[in-house]
Amino acid sequence: MALTGFLIRQVQWPLMEVLKENRTRPYMRKLQAAQHLSREVLASRQREKLQRLLDHAVRHVPAYADYTEVWSEYREAPERFLQKLAPLDKTRFRRNPDAYLSSGIRTDKLIQNRTGGSTGEPTRFYLDRPAVEHYEAARWLGLSWHGIQIGDPCVMLWGSPLELNQQQARQYRWKERWLKNRLLLSAYELDERRLDTQLKLIRRFRPAYLYGYASALYTLAQMMLQRGTTLGIPLKAVVSTAESLHEHQRQAIAAAFAAPVVNEYGARDGGIIAYQCPAGNMHAFSENSYLEVVDPLTHIPVFPGVPGALLVTDLHNKAMPRLRYQLGDVVALSAKT
Repeated sequence: MALTGFLIRQVQWPLMEVLKENRTRPYMRKLQAAQHLSREVLASRQREKLQRLLDHAVRHVPAYADYTEVWSEYREAPERFLQKLAPLDKTRFRRNPDAYLSSGIRTDKLIQNRTGGSTGEPTRFYLDRPAVEHYEAARWLGLSWHGIQIGDPCVMLWGSPLELNQQQARQYRWKERWLKNRLLLSAYELDERRLDTQLKLIRRFRPAYLYGYASALYTLAQMMLQRGTTLGIPLKAVVSTAESLHEHQRQAIAAAFAAPVVNEYGARDGGIIAYQCPAGNMHAFSENSYLEVVDPLTHIPVFPGVPGALLVTDLHNKAMPRLRYQLGDVVALSAKT
């Protein structure tokens, strides 16, 4: 699969940048450069982006139109203005999602998405191209910390594509295989009876890394450890996403695959928020989002190191801004610089 990866990096992506004006790699380079900036400079850049987003929201988004006067008072302190807004939970957003669409925007030009709805009603929303490309830039930067390049072969333990018929599902898998160099294995079909077949597929594909739900990776790892079998392929990393990664899961996955386990933190409706570096720390992408951690009941910000409800403000999605969006996760922000 090395040839496929080479063609993706050297032919497909340059063509996308010319023909479709895809900006993922330029955004990635900006994120890379930002890694070397001081905390003060990063905070200043984030504040400027937040200010531009809030300017847009109060002028063009019906849900925030009533805050025009308050914004004029707090424009030079956008963080303080943001705290004047009640957190936006998924239930309130679902009641009237069109109120969060920027006025005059055509939804047929946007990217429609939805949460899985595994714990309740799915949340449907729109993203614009710059927001999606910034998410992808963050993901590829996080993967690059572990030696993974765009186009490297990947085996994904994933669910079925949402709302696709049989023909569309086949097209989806074809694109994943030949345009992204990814082999999809169903996370819902992991059992002892299929283990030999699934391991044979993985070995034949020779991935540089595995990517999937924490629970699916753990299930596969457990079966391999119980049988005493190994993959026999050197992996750059095993990337866990979409679910909380517990320490016992991490240890089992690392033992089964003889590879470092990397935690990716994000959400369909929140983007790629943070990535784990080789030193084991989680790094939030301040260039992409503004994060707050608040008391779940009072919504008052908590001190660093104290767990609370995470509020996410995407700094790039001007098509459908969701300010102080509550994912439903409880996290703690580190006090370390």
